[in-house]
Parts: sequence; structure tokens; C-alpha cells
Amino acid sequence: FQNKFSDSLADIETRLNNIKSVSEFFMQNENLKEIIAVILACGNYLNGGNKQRGQADGFNIDILPKLKDLKSKDNSTNLLAFIIKVCILRFDEKRGTPEAQLPVPEPSDVEK
Repeated sequence: FQNKFSDSLADIETRLNNIKSVSEFFMQNENLKEIIAVILACGNYLNGGNKQRGQADGFNIDILPKLKDLKSKDNSTNLLAFIIKVCILRFDEKRGTPEAQLPVPEPSDVEK
């Protein structure tokens, strides 16, 4: 019993430390805050005709994987690609250089 208890305690401690680290990252990372702000602004714009949803103060995290599913009118791009483009243009002063904060992936690495 004591061996199992020690292992369980160590496992729980590791999980709590992971949660703490992720929480601190979410609260303190300015780049992440900028990206989240762009996502919220895009959602509010797209829902602008709906008074109930058009001026949200936040969004559920489960929406993030769905960003790639919202296609443009001509089906040539999606909301995720648009958000990445806006973030690079607005927040990355070293864009297009090897020191870029958000390096542009190789075309073959991008899922269409």
C-alpha cells in the first residue's frame, strides 16, 4: 500500500505542476493574449448581426480546433489562416526574417 501511495502521490504532484505551468503560461504570455484578442475580434465581427453573440467578452476553448473549418466564400482559405496572417502582420516586427516570432511554415507543411 505504501509503495502505491507514494507513486500515486508523485503522479498527482506531477499533474498539478503541469497544470500550474500551463496556467502561468496562459496568464503571462503576451503573444498568446494578442492571438486570443484577434480570435475574439474575428468572432465578434462574424457574429456582428447577432446582438446576443456579436459582442462577446470571451469564448470557449473548444472553438479553437474549429477555426480551420470556417472557409472563405471562394473556399481558398480559412479563418485560422486569416488569423495567423493578421497576427504576423500586426505583431511580428521581424516577419519574413529568420528571427520572426511566428515563422511562416514551408508550403508543403501546411495542411489544406
